[in-house]
Amino acid sequence: MLKLGNGEKIGLLNDYRDEVLEDLQNMEYEDVATKWSEKLGISVSKNTIWRLASHYNKLKKKDVSLHGSPSRRSSMVCGRNTAPYKGGYPGGFLQKIDKLLQIREGSRVLHLFSGSMEGRENEDTMDIQETNNPTFVADARETFPMDDNTYDYAVVDPPYDLVENTRHKRVEITYGNALWATEAIRPYAWCDETVRVTKPGGFIAILHHLVYKTLPGCARVHTASVTTGPNMRIRVVSIFQKDTDLVRGLKDKDEFKLLEKRQQALDDFLVSSVRMEDMMEECFGAEAAEEFRKEYL
Repeated sequence: MLKLGNGEKIGLLNDYRDEVLEDLQNMEYEDVATKWSEKLGISVSKNTIWRLASHYNKLKKKDVSLHGSPSRRSSMVCGRNTAPYKGGYPGGFLQKIDKLLQIREGSRVLHLFSGSMEGRENEDTMDIQETNNPTFVADARETFPMDDNTYDYAVVDPPYDLVENTRHKRVEITYGNALWATEAIRPYAWCDETVRVTKPGGFIAILHHLVYKTLPGCARVHTASVTTGPNMRIRVVSIFQKDTDLVRGLKDKDEFKLLEKRQQALDDFLVSSVRMEDMMEECFGAEAAEEFRKEYL
């Protein structure tokens, strides 16, 4: 096999770049390298293929959606809120949700506790504040003004404020009234209605400081941490999928009920252990919290 330097390999492959890049759409880097090593009679590595693809901005993209990843946990690094009002989504959050849930143009999407958004005029919004120009002006604690099974996706960013109590060295969460001067809304007050208006098989994504328990009539499919930079508290997006008729039928079986109880116990443990970890650090310091993590998590 003819031996060439890296620059010479790239130069030779560049003559066939359209074919090489087309192969990369349906093959892995290593498979493309093997094919062109045999075709050209030179030693081509997968790194050489990567360099060629990188030069032409044709790198093979990983499937980061729920369907492409076997993991039920991930992390999102976002920017700070750049909306012209307080309480908007973190920068880049919706783009990451689009990829994770594979939200496409034409999908029916509801943004709860949200006003109108530039570039997403085809998606519905609902908020109690008329000045935010939502599609629906409504109180989320009451019946939603939509029919059953309307939306493919519901993205929810409930109102809450974090208030640091330095005297007791703890953080307190208030819901809604400090931010918008509205009556406080509790974390689960809107959940049943959100599930009702979501289609069977549809997804509900909740951005909050809480790890939400599994919603009724749904299954937890993913949990992702959300960070927005230094000195900003971490949040989490809990993602649930509404049961289809087939899944509801399975859930009526005794065997599934047993599995569901076990899963609910795991969910409860996840929520309680995260809170316990925070309490340990608040009360006994970071070193004690680290010992707790090693022993129990």
